[in-house]
Amino acid sequence: MASIPFLVPPIELQNQYALKIEAIEEQKRLIESSIADLETLLASRMDYWFNEI
Repeated sequence: MASIPFLVPPIELQNQYALKIEAIEEQKRLIESSIADLETLLASRMDYWFNEI
C-alpha cells in the first residue's frame, strides 16, 4: 500500500473546500430549523382545526 502514489491537493484548495462545506452545513442547519418551526406551526394548526370543540 505504501508504494501506491496518490495526489494531495494544495492546502489552499483544501481550505477553499473546507469553507464551502462549512457554508453548506450552516445552510443545512438553517433549513432544518425552518422545517422544525413549520412542523410545529402545522401541528398547532391541525390541532386547532380538528380538535377544537
